[in-house]
Amino acid sequence: MERNNGLTSMMLFMLILVIVNLCVLDFKLFRPDTVKLSDVATQQNLSLTPTVSSSLSKSSTSVPRVQSLSESLAGSANSYTCPVTCLDTIREATRSLALTNPAIGSPINPTQTVQNNPPAVLRESYVPMGGGSTQKNSWTDLMSSDTTIDARLYGTIQEAYFMAQLNNPTQNGIIEAQLYNVTDNNLVWNSTLTMSGPASQSLTSGKITLPAGMKLYRIRLRSGLESPASIENARIRILAY
Repeated sequence: MERNNGLTSMMLFMLILVIVNLCVLDFKLFRPDTVKLSDVATQQNLSLTPTVSSSLSKSSTSVPRVQSLSESLAGSANSYTCPVTCLDTIREATRSLALTNPAIGSPINPTQTVQNNPPAVLRESYVPMGGGSTQKNSWTDLMSSDTTIDARLYGTIQEAYFMAQLNNPTQNGIIEAQLYNVTDNNLVWNSTLTMSGPASQSLTSGKITLPAGMKLYRIRLRSGLESPASIENARIRILAY
């Protein structure tokens, strides 16, 4: 009886050992829970390599080739025609470029031209008329003073004056001189010079007007008390632009 019990116990122990061995083999072969980090990295690299290469191949095939400028222009010239609206747009773009880029050589603003005109200079001219003398108390024409003046030759006359030196050696009475327009047969208004008292004096008339065209001018002189009187260095001063 004791022998049978021992045999049964041994068989049961062997059975349990077989079951344990089977469990261990199953765990090792079919459930590899512990995986080395190097194995994981290697497996990931191997798995990523074909993906990246395939992605690059796909992207390279999907990205269009960039044409050169000459190829683009040649293709555009051969394949496309520009409508009227396109031409207008090109003209507007070219005009804007010319206005903003000094290298184009176009003016900054073609509608406005800046002219730096120098300021007008007022020119001063003198027309000599000589002189003469008299002892009459009436107006005496001094033929030696005849002078022809064309006012148009002096530009735009702003002012003109009759100037002369009057002499009265005896200092008696009044000496007068005036400018006469022989061509138009009239007195040049505001041209009269008057001296009373001194033996000699340089005088300037008020502003006179010289009409346009060729005119003959003459000096007239008189002495109030018929004393000797003379005029010299007579001239017309002209200020014009």
